[in-house]
Amino acid sequence: MLTATGFAHCDESSDAVQLTINPLPGIPITPTGPVEVDIYYTCFSTYTTEGADDAQFYEWTIQPAEAGSLDNDNSDCIINWNPSFQGDVMVTVKGMNDCGEGAMSEALEVVVFNTVSIDDRDDPGLLVNILPNPSDGEFILRIFSKENVTL
Repeated sequence: MLTATGFAHCDESSDAVQLTINPLPGIPITPTGPVEVDIYYTCFSTYTTEGADDAQFYEWTIQPAEAGSLDNDNSDCIINWNPSFQGDVMVTVKGMNDCGEGAMSEALEVVVFNTVSIDDRDDPGLLVNILPNPSDGEFILRIFSKENVTL
């Protein structure tokens, strides 16, 4: 029951009013998609969520942000991987609607790596750089050493 009273305390009036409360979105299902990405072969990956109750659209995030850029297509997200990034990435999503934003989903852990490499050497006096990595077939090989070594 809603009751309204005037400022001058004149007559009191009441009437039944129906209120609709729109809830915030629920927590989305953990994203699904590749959990291992070799950036030598894969430059982008698609991730999906089954959604959240009362969500109208979704916001995706990756941590660390420098791992790539996001193309958000509502319940799907394409991650364009940064070719110079390697490491663990956490992919999360949250639902949003006209009332606000819901809580983040549980994170999907993705391991990003590059199979193009040279085996590690135990010689701390030898440094090998290959630029750019990955490459289109043309690259620069830089080898630095404090003394003469046999490769």
